[in-house]
Amino acid sequence: MTLIPLSYLWMKIPYENLFKFSDTLNYVFAHIREGSKDTFEAIPRISNQNFVAHSDLFNRELKKDRGLILDFTSWDNTFYLAVNSNVSPKQIFILDGSEKGETDLENLKERIQKYPKGVFLINHNSRFSKNHKIEGTSLFLDATCELKVSMIKKDKDVSIFRYELKNLPRI
Repeated sequence: MTLIPLSYLWMKIPYENLFKFSDTLNYVFAHIREGSKDTFEAIPRISNQNFVAHSDLFNRELKKDRGLILDFTSWDNTFYLAVNSNVSPKQIFILDGSEKGETDLENLKERIQKYPKGVFLINHNSRFSKNHKIEGTSLFLDATCELKVSMIKKDKDVSIFRYELKNLPRI
């Protein structure tokens, strides 16, 4: 038998319906549930279920000598992919997803130099995607670093590419 945390049941079972006879108790239970949704989520969920399929895709594509570059989408989705990628954290690079954040190109190029082949997930709404356009089969990180990319999958939020280092960055 599976053990389900009580906090999970608390959010799923409408206990306030047990107290229909008392408006006060009904109101209290309904109000507690509404006010505590964030704190009682016991089972983490990813907000975009497409990322489960993306994770499966990564696991088919990634080998022990490949890198994984993730353009930050959200905490739950990005770290779900990282944790479930079956590669070492050393092989993973997560781009800054904040609105005003800058891409750490030097560290990114260093990681690409260590792992010249891999998989790259690009968030369509990120600062990185606005600043680094794909031209044909090339993605230019800067004047010294070019990646050869080929599309694996695209949906409304992200694109997933195989990448291969074309020009060796001078670090």
